[in-house]
Amino acid sequence: MHYFNQAAGGLMPDSVLQAVTDYMQREQALGSYVAAQQAQPQLQQLYAQLAALLHCQPADIALTTGNTHGWCAV
Repeated sequence: MHYFNQAAGGLMPDSVLQAVTDYMQREQALGSYVAAQQAQPQLQQLYAQLAALLHCQPADIALTTGNTHGWCAV
């Protein structure tokens, strides 16, 4: 038997917790609009990396909050 930890019920890795904490602290200090604007280069890099991995264009990728949200968006 194999168990695959799923994102919805799995434990958050320390690196993810740190990234979320850092972003929330930036948002608290600068405001949500400035923090979001500053995060855009990293977000665009993520889309580019995912596109390379999936052999598609970044515009073909839609990140959602979860499976239900994704299916409802379709």
